[in-house]
Amino acid sequence: MLLDLNFCEDTVNTWKLIGTAMYVIKIVVPLLVIITGIIPVFGVITKGSADEIPIAVKSVLSKMLAAILVFLVPVIIPTVIDMLVDTETSAEIRVCEICFKDPFGGECNGAQDDYQNEREDKKKEVEEGTHLPGGNLDTGDLEDAETPETENTSNQSKDPDSGGSGSIASNNVANGSKNIIIGDSRTVGMCASITGDWNNCSFNNSGGKKNGEDIYISQGSMSYSWFNGTAVSATNNLLSQSQGTKYNIYSLMGVNILLGDIDNYVSRYKQLADNDWKNHKIILVSVTPVDEGKEASNGYSTKNSNIETFNSKLKTVTTSNIVYCDVYNSIKNNFSTTDGLHYTESTYKEIYNLMKRC
Repeated sequence: MLLDLNFCEDTVNTWKLIGTAMYVIKIVVPLLVIITGIIPVFGVITKGSADEIPIAVKSVLSKMLAAILVFLVPVIIPTVIDMLVDTETSAEIRVCEICFKDPFGGECNGAQDDYQNEREDKKKEVEEGTHLPGGNLDTGDLEDAETPETENTSNQSKDPDSGGSGSIASNNVANGSKNIIIGDSRTVGMCASITGDWNNCSFNNSGGKKNGEDIYISQGSMSYSWFNGTAVSATNNLLSQSQGTKYNIYSLMGVNILLGDIDNYVSRYKQLADNDWKNHKIILVSVTPVDEGKEASNGYSTKNSNIETFNSKLKTVTTSNIVYCDVYNSIKNNFSTTDGLHYTESTYKEIYNLMKRC
């Protein structure tokens, strides 16, 4: 990687300022081209000098070319940034690209908030020891996965609408016999609450945490680029190693770079449903709520309004093998957190149970 990981953190406000300046230039330059181009041509016409017309036209064309180059700069710079960063770290750079291209839009503000969340997540994981290398899954163990626990089996058989579980979409695709659960730091926390094992709930390239019928592919501070690269690749490896086994593939992604990544998620989920994951059941779990009051004192600033916007778009992903699981509305009036963003053990377990019932 050619750019330092702190590059975006150190220069995000500069990119936003440059984006604003470019926005102004994109408006001013055409006006200048019109004014400085028409006046000389008008003067030549009024003088009736045919010899000077080609010179005036050439001047106008030169100014128009300069204007076109200015218009292309906002496209060229983000493309260069994408070339300078690899797929694993580009999530930390995306906020610069988003704010450069649309400094006044809501996605820029949302991306800045989510970027801060990613940074704080990493700090907390280092402090708490949750970002240690983990993963005790050997692909040879897949065929020896334990029988689902009694509690989990009973949860799956419950009426999805009982106990205030909210609106849960369903389809006629049969359930799988094993579960792959993909997510970020909040999924790491859920895994640890269920298994009691913080260290091995953080994914590394050797595999994911296996617990009964559950296989966790989860890592703190991750967003779409990690999902599309590492998580999808790891999931596909698991599927290829156990052909004939049907999985329920849960995705809990989204809280990092919320609105900046939603369109990418929507498109990718549809592709996976039609191709690599077409023989399996895909459960898209809504991004769950935050305690905005407690967040403020812990350095987080994710907004529930942005989460609701994300979920409304996520819910539109409909294929024959995709289920949308609305955990957000199930717990929005009854959940507890440690820092406003991450949950207590009891809430993680409630999310797990509601998720399984989808």
